[in-house]
Order: sequence, then structure tokens, then C-alpha cells
Amino acid sequence: MGYRVADIDSASLKNALSLKNPNTYHNINWRQNLSNGWKLFTSLSFNANKTEFGQQLQNDAHQKLIFQNPAGYAFKNFDIISRQFFTQARVVVDKKLGGLSFSFWRRLFYSNENRYLRNTMALHTKALFKIICWPILLKPTFTFPITLP
Repeated sequence: MGYRVADIDSASLKNALSLKNPNTYHNINWRQNLSNGWKLFTSLSFNANKTEFGQQLQNDAHQKLIFQNPAGYAFKNFDIISRQFFTQARVVVDKKLGGLSFSFWRRLFYSNENRYLRNTMALHTKALFKIICWPILLKPTFTFPITLP
């Protein structure tokens, strides 16, 4: 997707903006009743996203213009590229004992993000973000039924 708009700093130039954003998301769950009142619930999800955003300073013939001077125009041509990958897995084991419910779960979350900025002043920056979350092995959860009169 892209469009052109008049440049705010010059009446004869245009800003050409472009955006590309392919992404995918997948999710799968599995639920199983085990013996003696035990239940198993598992889930896995994956997300991949790539965003490319660009801006160019163009003339009336839609040709890209590169300025070194004045310095304010030099920063009008740039590209931002961002890539993200996210994965999450979860396992829950549930046991009903009389009127009580006991749950034990484990979750894994992985995130990886890369961002790049390119412009005509030969400035290239790269940002890398990684998050890996390893929670405790088992977290018990207790549920007590409430009976209202």
C-alpha cells in the first residue's frame, strides 16, 4: 500500500509513503480427559510479522530525490523494517477432588524482534529485542466452589 501527499516544507515536492505488512498467526489446542479425574490441556501459538514502512521525497515525475543540503530534507528519505517472531506454549493439568479443583501449569514464551532504520545520510541503526520467559515449573491453583443461598 502506498500514497503520495504534498510535502509540508515544499510546494513542488511530494512525500511518497509505502507500507508492506505480511504476517501469519497459528494456534493449536489439545484437550484430553485422563484417568481418575485428571484433565490435560495443551496449546501452542506462533506469530510472524514483518513490517516495511518507507518514505521518499519525490518530484512531480515521481522520481526519488536525494538531498544532502539543506540538512532538513536529507532525513525525509528513510525505511523502517521490523520483524517479529512470537511463540507461546502452555500445558495445564487439572484434578478435581470432591468440590475442589487443583491446576498445575507451565508456560513458555519466546519473543524476538529486529528493527532497522535506513536513511540517505548513511545512518543505519539496528535494534534487537529478545525476551525469553521461563516461569516456575509448576504453579498450583486452587478453586473453591461458592454456594449462594
